[in-house]
Formats: sequence, C-alpha cells, structure tokens
Amino acid sequence: MDHAAWMKKFKEDLKLTDEQSQKFDALSKDYSEKIDAIGKDATLSADDQKTKKMDLKKEKEAKLLEILTPEQQAKYKEWKDAMEKKNSNINQQ
Repeated sequence: MDHAAWMKKFKEDLKLTDEQSQKFDALSKDYSEKIDAIGKDATLSADDQKTKKMDLKKEKEAKLLEILTPEQQAKYKEWKDAMEKKNSNINQQ
C-alpha cells in the first residue's frame, strides 16, 4: 500500500471530519519535511538521526491525538497496536 492509499484508509478508519483531515494532512506534511531534513543532515550520525526521528514521531503522535476525539483516540490506539504487532511478526521472520 502506498503512502497516499495508507493515509486515505487511516482517515476513513478513524472517520476524520473534513477539518480533522485538513489538520492531519498539514501535520503529516510538516513532519515529513522535518524527517527528510534530518535524513539529509550529514552532520548527524546514524544514531543521532534515528533518535531525532523517534523524537519527532512521538511529537507528531501527541499532536495527532490533540486533533482526535476520545473515541477516535481509542480507535487510533487499537490501530497502532495492531500495526506494531504486525511489524513485530514481520521482523521475527
């Protein structure tokens, strides 16, 4: 699944309103640009890049949760847990 299809499914699964969808798109674009900049920063070691990217991921998630209703937050947590479990299973193979 490509990124655009993934984002569409994410929005549909969480039933984002138009306003939430716009905020989510802006948030995703902003953090994508920040992550890209870190990846291109030759002054950072691979470990530093990884740490900075993880910090940004946590920051983005906190801002995402501010956009969501409590019901959507619960659904997001279920979705995230399922994705982590799926990724864990893939990594174990």
